[in-house]
Amino acid sequence: MPEVRDSEGDGEAFAAKAKVLKELIEHHADEEEEEMFKTAKKIGEDELNDLGTRMEARFEEVAGPGRRRAA
Repeated sequence: MPEVRDSEGDGEAFAAKAKVLKELIEHHADEEEEEMFKTAKKIGEDELNDLGTRMEARFEEVAGPGRRRAA
């Protein structure tokens, strides 16, 4: 991510770095869909709600208070 942020907004180097970043994000999303969603379906609703609460608390901790996550 820093490589994309610190590069110029045009040119071949930026385009190549942005393409790699896009591929990494898509790969990560595919892994989540294939692995994590299967696991989430196996756990109970209470445990899933607890996990969601803990994830939101961690997001607030990392991103800072008042920051909203993307919907």
